[in-house]
Amino acid sequence: MKKLDEDTLLAVFEGVPQFEVSRDALAEGVKAVDLFVDNAAVFASKGEMRKLVQGGGVSLNKEKLSAFDQVITTADLLDENTCWFSAERRTIIW
Repeated sequence: MKKLDEDTLLAVFEGVPQFEVSRDALAEGVKAVDLFVDNAAVFASKGEMRKLVQGGGVSLNKEKLSAFDQVITTADLLDENTCWFSAERRTIIW
């Protein structure tokens, strides 16, 4: 996945929900729970996300999140601008 350019990634995920996060926020690091509960509203609550992470049901760039408060940074980007997040049957890119 990291070898694909942004245009290819966007073409592959056309029609998949997307949201934006500022590079400044990622440069500083943001907890996954804050990103996916507060910023993107992927989960209804922190408890819902915690249960799914503990059950191995949440991935970032096809790798399972190890903790619901795992810090996500620019190092997690697939290219300069894109990440791939999935939980249960929901897939989202940003």
